[in-house]
Amino acid sequence: MGRNIIQVDPAKFPWLDLRRYTFCMGVEKNGVAYLSGNTGSEFDKEKGRVLVKGDIGEQSKIAWEKIAVVLEAAGMSLSDVVKTVDYITPAGLALYKKTGDVRRQFIGNTPVASTGVVVHSLLRPEAHIEIQVVAAKGAKQALNPGGPDYAKYANLTYAPGVKVGDKIWLSGVTQPSAQDDTATQEEKAYKHIESTLKAGGATFDDVVNVFEFTAPQAILTHKDAKNKMRDRFFKKNKPASSNVVVHRLISADAHIEIDATAVVGGGRQEVMIPDWEKTCKEMRSVPAVKKGNMLYISSQASIDYATGKTVADDHDLGSQSRRAYKNLALICSKAGISMDDIAYTLEFTPPMVAEQVRKLQEVRKEAFGSSFPAATGIIPHRLLDSDQIFSVVAVALV
Repeated sequence: MGRNIIQVDPAKFPWLDLRRYTFCMGVEKNGVAYLSGNTGSEFDKEKGRVLVKGDIGEQSKIAWEKIAVVLEAAGMSLSDVVKTVDYITPAGLALYKKTGDVRRQFIGNTPVASTGVVVHSLLRPEAHIEIQVVAAKGAKQALNPGGPDYAKYANLTYAPGVKVGDKIWLSGVTQPSAQDDTATQEEKAYKHIESTLKAGGATFDDVVNVFEFTAPQAILTHKDAKNKMRDRFFKKNKPASSNVVVHRLISADAHIEIDATAVVGGGRQEVMIPDWEKTCKEMRSVPAVKKGNMLYISSQASIDYATGKTVADDHDLGSQSRRAYKNLALICSKAGISMDDIAYTLEFTPPMVAEQVRKLQEVRKEAFGSSFPAATGIIPHRLLDSDQIFSVVAVALV
């Protein structure tokens, strides 16, 4: 076991000195690769430091150039991309459509699932976009059930979903309407997901991971809406689950964007910590789900899941992130794997503690030693629980 880090030739990656960071550019195993998020950052020889220049279109071009180099190092290509997530800043939103033309230049018409959300900011303050990519070897099938609700995809650079082998990656789904409340929007989104899953021969029992991006106007209404929809659509098996409050969604009327992953058929292992059962039942999720060669882990924060309470409430990023990673390590142990199997982490740190973000480097060294997984770090609007200042989502390839 252990992660297979994609070894990138420094001569082909002139933008950054990769030895300086507590993440790698990507991890690949059994034909599936998770890449770190990429921005338009590059080393400026005249200034002697890393800078991000240009508008969102120019920045996304550099990000895709980096992605292409990493995939090549993994023995893959841009045609193997199955999923992208665009984290966009408010400053970049006005010109976001420019990135569609850039995507076409790099990936052409190959089917890709995609999610895009507006965050407070990125770790590089000048960056307008960060692009995170998942790739998989094998024949790709675009999932599109057709009908009025899917007509919009004809003009978009992504598909409702993509299937490779037994794995399905879905695009983020919103159902924006100024007349609909959060529960109605979420219900419509899950019906849309249900149709896309069906096109891939899957049901909600095959869903292993759900990520819900919540708009600020839905903070107070999201929990009840989520619980009702989980009880309705996930009758038998609960997924790993994560949530964060973003600055806004692409459509200003959208309350929620739901991103999901499924693995069709095969055995399913729901990883549960005995002391956590009560809290997880209330949250309508499980700590992790293993299906096939992938383990999807719910977002972990500084929570004692035996009580459901935030443990470190002193707003110190070091102490809260250590507790979150302690939870993550416990889940890995219960699943019969180690932290060395973690392929990718997604870390959220709200604006109020953004100045403490360098503390995470030491915490990651404690958690992973000298061999780091791929990673993305984002500054959202906030976490759902205002006492929490850090959360981490993880995927293991086993």
